[in-house]
Amino acid sequence: MHEAARQEGSCVIYAAALGEPGVPGYHAAVVVTCANGAYAPGSEVFRDEALDGGKVWQSPDEALAFALNVGTAAAQTHDAFGSFSITDSRPNLG
Repeated sequence: MHEAARQEGSCVIYAAALGEPGVPGYHAAVVVTCANGAYAPGSEVFRDEALDGGKVWQSPDEALAFALNVGTAAAQTHDAFGSFSITDSRPNLG
């Protein structure tokens, strides 16, 4: 597993490129935590453990870069609107 963390505004982005034994390539995953508005420090506002529908990237650097880009967009959206929170990117239709 390859990981990176960085601050973006009031949020922290945790990104990972996840490999599976015996399977070529890497999946991208991201968690964004923030502390502003109605959220306690460290509150999760975005999580997706299979970005881009579980796409497989050839290198961990590609997967990690994609995860960081998605995390940055989520953090910037959260900071712009203050109450933005998605902890599961799949819609709940039930």
